[in-house]
Amino acid sequence: MRDQELIRLRPRDLATVWGTAFGQVIDLWRTALTALLEAGSGEAHILGDHCNQLAVRAVGGRAPSLVARNLVGESFGKSLGGHCVRFTEKISGDPGVVLVDCCVDESRGQPIQGDIYRGEVVDERGVLIAQIALDAGS
Repeated sequence: MRDQELIRLRPRDLATVWGTAFGQVIDLWRTALTALLEAGSGEAHILGDHCNQLAVRAVGGRAPSLVARNLVGESFGKSLGGHCVRFTEKISGDPGVVLVDCCVDESRGQPIQGDIYRGEVVDERGVLIAQIALDAGS
């Protein structure tokens, strides 16, 4: 820049440029501090797996009708329909309890983006049975 061009810059223009630069530096520091805090934090208490095993109170010797709902990806925020979750009864040692495997069946629906989907399992009356985290699409 020549000296004549510097003289033509108005103080208001310089203040705008320096104000924007200062704001960007603050945003950079805020992002860096947030990243450092997140790096040191632990995962949520529910770990994701391809299947979750649930202990459900037996109704007439069998597991009640179960439905998965509100399944949202932890990283990407995409929803997963409950129709993609398969429930399989297992034998339990306790006569009043049925073990149920809760797994994602990727052949049942839309293509699934790899993520840990967190949601809930409810029975036919809408009573919350368990919070689940399913690793799907990977």
